[in-house]
Amino acid sequence: MLKRMAVVLSRSIAFNPTLSVKYSALGTMLAASLFCGLNTGCRLNSRSDAPVSLAQADVPALLSKLIDPKKDITTEDIKEYLAAAEQGDAEAQFNLGYCYCYGISVKLDYQEAIKWFRKAAEQGCAAAQHALGGCYFYGKGVAKDDQEAVNWCRKAAEQGYADAQLTLGFCYYKGNGVTQDYQEGIKWIRKAAEQEHVYAQYRLGVRYYHGDGVAQDYQEGIKWLHKAAEQGESDAQFYLGHCYRYGEGVAEDDQEAVKWFRLAAEQGAADAQTIVGSCYYSGTGVTQDEQEAVKWFRLAAEQGDAEAQYNLGVCCYEGTGVAKNYQEAIKWFRLAAEQGHPGAQFNLGMRYYFGEGIARDKQETIKWICKAAEQGNSCAQVNLGLFYYFGEGVAEDHQKSVIWLRKAAEQGEPRAQFNLGLRYYAGEGVAKDKKEAVKWIRKAAEQGHKRSQEWLESDGNDEIEVDNKTQPQKIPLPELFFYF
Repeated sequence: MLKRMAVVLSRSIAFNPTLSVKYSALGTMLAASLFCGLNTGCRLNSRSDAPVSLAQADVPALLSKLIDPKKDITTEDIKEYLAAAEQGDAEAQFNLGYCYCYGISVKLDYQEAIKWFRKAAEQGCAAAQHALGGCYFYGKGVAKDDQEAVNWCRKAAEQGYADAQLTLGFCYYKGNGVTQDYQEGIKWIRKAAEQEHVYAQYRLGVRYYHGDGVAQDYQEGIKWLHKAAEQGESDAQFYLGHCYRYGEGVAEDDQEAVKWFRLAAEQGAADAQTIVGSCYYSGTGVTQDEQEAVKWFRLAAEQGDAEAQYNLGVCCYEGTGVAKNYQEAIKWFRLAAEQGHPGAQFNLGMRYYFGEGIARDKQETIKWICKAAEQGNSCAQVNLGLFYYFGEGVAEDHQKSVIWLRKAAEQGEPRAQFNLGLRYYAGEGVAKDKKEAVKWIRKAAEQGHKRSQEWLESDGNDEIEVDNKTQPQKIPLPELFFYF
């Protein structure tokens, strides 16, 4: 069964600041996003068994897209802030800057926001210092200046402001505005984590898990991931699920793995929802329940998760946990295929070939089979090889047939090994070589391929060398791309 651990490097965190958390709201947003790949939705290495190092994350989206604050501040509140701010009240100055920064009950105006953030920052308001640093980093209301950004973040961090400590840690870690220094980065991230900053705890845990800037230490990573996960950080919950599944830093425990994956899934994490669906489908860590599997696959698929879309397509095609519906299967296969999912591309192509849920169309078949084959899908490669051999949807070409059969055979695909052996035996598309023929057919036979076994027993009887059974087959759907 294929193993895969899909990872979203850094899902965005939705903060809902209110007037009662005047300083921390914007600060937490900035710390959770600056320099750490916010909202990339990125799945690196789709066949990786482990989460990807967060050091590979991208630069985040613009400041104006980072949070969706509650707009419960009235124009009367703005008047009160303005009156107090003009009297030199640093807290009011920060709040007023915040409102201008996000257009809350005032027209969005970054320059006005900068003006008030600066006034508060110069009075030593740590939240304002951190916010001002963020504006310099993004160039909102001021010219972009990473060094000035670091300067203001450092002022706040040195006051013990956890959000700024986390941001400063990321600056050192990525070399934004300072010389890259992993140890200094870890130092500041740890300071924030020790203040129970959930995002810092998560990031510190990941650093130890991967050995980024510190010696790799699964147990230390687990410790910090647990702290963040217990505070509801969904990325940490997802990582913990992986750790328990593969016994990295903790004893392997499928039930505990499912527990953490579910917690992340219930917060809407599509990758976790897909895993929970796979667990229910296979009965891993939970009682097998195909309908529950479909429920979770659908939740993730509707969020655009290609793996879930593919799995849901398989369920609809087979009638597993849901009524059999070829047209619905086609819908989900197509959505996944258009995202580049090779299994979905293969299955969409073959549905066109057999006319299941869609009109037969050999050109569409070849189009999608080629896409899957070029990504290394062995089922697509063996069928493409047979299409070229028989001239199905493409011009007959025995040499190209051998090329694709070999690609699949080298991945251990027994159908390809058998057919490649036949090509060597007959000298079609390749020089005739009975020794090479027997080698490949034996490889397939050793995997239990019945026709290869029959061929060897018949000592290469020409009557079964090439017959209609070697036509492109209605190959059974490959098993779901389970994570376990």
